[in-house]
Amino acid sequence: MKLVWKKSKAKGGTLLVLLAIADYANEKHDDVAWPSVRTLAAKARMTERNVQLALKRLEKSGELAIEPGKGPYRTNLYRVKIVQGEEFSGLKTPTGEGEKFDMEGVKPTSPNPLSESLKEPLSPLLSPHGDVGSVWELFVSEWNQIPGVRPFKGPPGPGLMKLFTRRMKEHPSPSFWKEVCASVKKSGFLTGSGKSGWHVTLPWILKQANLEKVAGGTYSAPPNTKFVC
Repeated sequence: MKLVWKKSKAKGGTLLVLLAIADYANEKHDDVAWPSVRTLAAKARMTERNVQLALKRLEKSGELAIEPGKGPYRTNLYRVKIVQGEEFSGLKTPTGEGEKFDMEGVKPTSPNPLSESLKEPLSPLLSPHGDVGSVWELFVSEWNQIPGVRPFKGPPGPGLMKLFTRRMKEHPSPSFWKEVCASVKKSGFLTGSGKSGWHVTLPWILKQANLEKVAGGTYSAPPNTKFVC
């Protein structure tokens, strides 16, 4: 990431997005990273639309290589060329105009959002399997395919994402979350077929004790079995 600070010609939000990607890049994985657009938006304190604009700008400048859908679970695969010492053309913007972003729905921030955003260190890649955003998207995709549970729509709230981040630190492998969804699908009790008609919810399953029970097969029993939640 030091090379990005030293050599990148990007500015403002575009630089922040490149720094976020460089922070995720892991030397053990050939300096590549695969955070989702949603994850980059959260880290850079930007809208997803503006992150996409920044990515296009970085790719055009030659500072970033993007392989669409080549990352785990079809996320984009990013390679910061500066880190690998490759040549790049640098960003070119009209003199005095600076960067152009989509400002629709954007709330005013401090006079220097870049410096404000960097007061907190960028968190490292949680695991070699994938970042929080991409694993969350995988989990929700599997969850929404389970008959009998309420589909999850829209972006997660900060409380729910904080809860998921804690659980992912304990279980970083995407395969674990697929197995959890498979266990829910097999359970008549969790999918509303029990006498009470109760349905499992995402906040409930992300509590540590409940998650361990579901993963351990505690609720994989006939629909009329009585459980204590």
